[in-house]
Amino acid sequence: GVIAAGSMIIPGLSGSLILLLIGIYPDVIQAISDLNFVFLTTLGVGAVLGLIIISKAIKWCLNHYPAFTYYSIIGLIVGSIPSIWPGLPSEINLIIINILCFLVGIGLSIQLGK
Repeated sequence: GVIAAGSMIIPGLSGSLILLLIGIYPDVIQAISDLNFVFLTTLGVGAVLGLIIISKAIKWCLNHYPAFTYYSIIGLIVGSIPSIWPGLPSEINLIIINILCFLVGIGLSIQLGK
C-alpha cells in the first residue's frame, strides 16, 4: 500500500502498474470481490501512510534540492510517454523509444541545469 500510494502522487507513475509489477494486483482485485476487509484495511492503512510519507519526502526534496527534484519529475513524465503512446507495433520499438526518451530526459536535465 505504501509503495502503490507513493507512486500515485509521483507524476509519471501509476499505482496500479506498481501493484502489477510487485505481483499483488490480482490479490487486491480478489480481496475486493471477496470483501476481504482485513486485506483491504491493511492495504488502505499502507496507502495512507504512503501518501503521508512520500508527500513529506517530496516536499523536503523540493525545499532542499528543487532543481534535481523537478528534473527527476520531468524525467518520469518523459519516460512515461511510451506507455501512453498509441499504436506502438512491437517491443523492439518500445525499447528504442524508451532509450530515446531517457536520452531526451538527460538532455533536458543538462540544459535546464545550466
